[in-house]
Amino acid sequence: MGYQTLQDVARAVWALARSQHFVVSRAQLIELGMHPQAIKHRVASGRLHPVHRGVYAVGRRELTRYGELMSAVLASGDRAVLSHRSAAGLWGLGQRTGIEVTVPAGRTPKRPGIKVHRRDLDPAQTTRRHNIPVTSVAQTLLDMASYLLKDDLERAVNEADRLDPSTRRR
Repeated sequence: MGYQTLQDVARAVWALARSQHFVVSRAQLIELGMHPQAIKHRVASGRLHPVHRGVYAVGRRELTRYGELMSAVLASGDRAVLSHRSAAGLWGLGQRTGIEVTVPAGRTPKRPGIKVHRRDLDPAQTTRRHNIPVTSVAQTLLDMASYLLKDDLERAVNEADRLDPSTRRR
């Protein structure tokens, strides 16, 4: 997608960062036309702040919770989505805890502070919430069934009914 001038690249980076809770990946920066040396320069000058390997906070070091979640998804690679307890927290179905993502089977990203699950998800099992790739409400409930007690799962299902009518029992 390369841009013509440095100013064009900078504008494109800011637009992308705003849409992703002020985090971007190295691959995205390069796709926008930023040279690897320019990335190093922006890190050295404090305009980019490393969050994970290959993922940067733009403009300031501090991230919102959404920024933390998005940075974990970006750090985990293509087709990674927020899942399990993290997805439940994002959907309002559970408490905010650590960060969990699901990546395609066979991929083995290892990032400190990120619990990685591996399995292939159908596109219908994923969506976006607050522009963060995440498992659907229905898939999140299925994931929650593996670790919640029956009463807690029942409460989560009832809350999901309010969020997503497609999860209603017939």
